[in-house]
Amino acid sequence: GNRKNPECYFKYFGGSDPRAQLLPDSFDRRYHLVLYDMGEMPDKLEVFDPATLNNKLDSLCGDFINDHIRIDDYEEEIVLPKFLQTYKEDFDGKEEEIFKWIYKYIVNPATPVKTLIKDFQDRSLIIRYE
Repeated sequence: GNRKNPECYFKYFGGSDPRAQLLPDSFDRRYHLVLYDMGEMPDKLEVFDPATLNNKLDSLCGDFINDHIRIDDYEEEIVLPKFLQTYKEDFDGKEEEIFKWIYKYIVNPATPVKTLIKDFQDRSLIIRYE
């Protein structure tokens, strides 16, 4: 059967359980940034309204990406947060997928994402994780 983990209060449910249909099909990558940006437990937790959750997550991701990701055309490098390297598998294990994802949130990028990907594939652009 579906044995309960001793550290969990509830049993996990199997694929035949109708509740399994309520689970999302894939992980929302935006949660990486929100959880990473929190760092430690804040003094006050923000309550998210389900009606505005997607907009709020997009806003938080946009703020984080525009504050923490640097594309340096002169040095031919892109600087990404270290956790994106750690969780690269959540982006199909490819830096190109990370580039495509972060570009959805970059305000007025100087370099088009296709150029960035081509430069990376041609090895004229390096990634530095900090």
